[in-house]
Amino acid sequence: MSAIGRALSCRREPHRFLEHGEVNMSGRFEIKIAHDKSTATIKAFDESGAEVVVSLDSDKLLSLIKGLGAVHSKMIEGRPLPDLERERVDAVVNPRWYVSPQLMGEASALSFYHSAFGPVSFLVPIDQVERMISFLAKQVEIAKASRQGKGN
Repeated sequence: MSAIGRALSCRREPHRFLEHGEVNMSGRFEIKIAHDKSTATIKAFDESGAEVVVSLDSDKLLSLIKGLGAVHSKMIEGRPLPDLERERVDAVVNPRWYVSPQLMGEASALSFYHSAFGPVSFLVPIDQVERMISFLAKQVEIAKASRQGKGN
């Protein structure tokens, strides 16, 4: 197995952000961002200490991320999806978003720009959209009531 293959076989652990634009993922990967932010250098290590080094600009890095996402999607195909209520998620605050004005069959297309993954889009069945609208409307009412209480 290659150094990248061995490094990728490590168990899933959250990455740690270090100083100066560095990320360390379980000691198997190190990612450094150039001072001018023009490239990221990825080092993959295996148990023997062998390493593979790849430097990518932001477009190529995003392409790699999308490719890895597509591979991951294929690998989990057919498995039940986890309950999000129990999952730790990394939220993007105030992302750019778009809702397509046309239905896509019986679904609404919701698109967001995620700073880590680029543009992502979801086709949400209309019955789930109704549930989202109800839930979000309740949150809006709670936020309005909270603002009014603070304004007194």
